[in-house]
Amino acid sequence: MFRGSRVLIEWADGAIPMEIYRGRARRVASALNALASARHAQAHKLLLASKGLEPEFRSAMCPHCGATVDLTRQPDAPQLYCPYCDTLSANGYADPELRKFRLCAKCGYFGQPRMFTELYFYFLLVVYGYRIRQQEFCSSCMRGVAWRMLAFNAPFLVGVPVALTQLWRAYFGGSRSSPLFPLLESGNAAARAGKLARGQAIYHKILEQTSPAPGVRYNLALTSLRAGDAEGAILHLEEALADCANYAPGAALLRDTYRRSGHPERAAELDELWGVTEPTAADDQAAQSNA
Repeated sequence: MFRGSRVLIEWADGAIPMEIYRGRARRVASALNALASARHAQAHKLLLASKGLEPEFRSAMCPHCGATVDLTRQPDAPQLYCPYCDTLSANGYADPELRKFRLCAKCGYFGQPRMFTELYFYFLLVVYGYRIRQQEFCSSCMRGVAWRMLAFNAPFLVGVPVALTQLWRAYFGGSRSSPLFPLLESGNAAARAGKLARGQAIYHKILEQTSPAPGVRYNLALTSLRAGDAEGAILHLEEALADCANYAPGAALLRDTYRRSGHPERAAELDELWGVTEPTAADDQAAQSNA
């Protein structure tokens, strides 16, 4: 998993964070993902072969990071989701614009998270100090942090230019300049402010202009759930999976919504569709011995 200059290497029994020069971090993460995903896919293919089910195996390569995405049991769909680099793609094309969009780790909405510098500086007579860190937010989440940073730094001046820069990025950068979803941040800001009807209207307008868009339908589902409309959320999530059959965030939320709204049989059907689990060490050994 790649975020900024950090690469998180996950093993069966834990994870190892590594700090890598930012210009190389993406390349390192892509290379590791390509190797690990190919090994996983081959192990699953051998496992199915050992059970006489090899024709069920299906996979695709992520055009962004080169990872092998296991699509066994998943129907064909216009878009592909890569769980290794957390991106969407269409028709095997590595669209650099589409790659920028994913769920924001802070608010959970589909948007365009970016690295955001948070700086606080204080000076009291002969005592001074500062705190600086980088986080990844969508523009909607950046706004509140940028205003807080400006208010704190205003008496001391030094941190004001940084705060103003981040404030400008929060309101005028991000998806607003994207040819794909220029209205997305406006919809997210409205939804997060509790203006659910306005947020939904913006999302529907986006879908009239750009489709397929499983992430936008995911946002519609979130606003429906906040409005207490579970059935509406289910409809939007099912449409999201029609746009991208292996869209894992949508499947996870749909499974939870099915169960909470009294549809255990539909949750079971979804579990069966997504029933492909990572082969265990014993499974790998059995598959290889039967290969």
